[in-house]
Amino acid sequence: MNKQDKISKEEHLFLQSYQAKKWHTFKEIQTFSRLSQKLTNE
Repeated sequence: MNKQDKISKEEHLFLQSYQAKKWHTFKEIQTFSRLSQKLTNE
């Protein structure tokens, strides 16, 4: 199963832009870790 199926299009775009950035806000880091858990939990 494709990991990307578990997250929405917006979340996928967030991940792409997150990875493209060098620096992240605390809120971005929180969102990122929440999405990472969503991807690994299932």
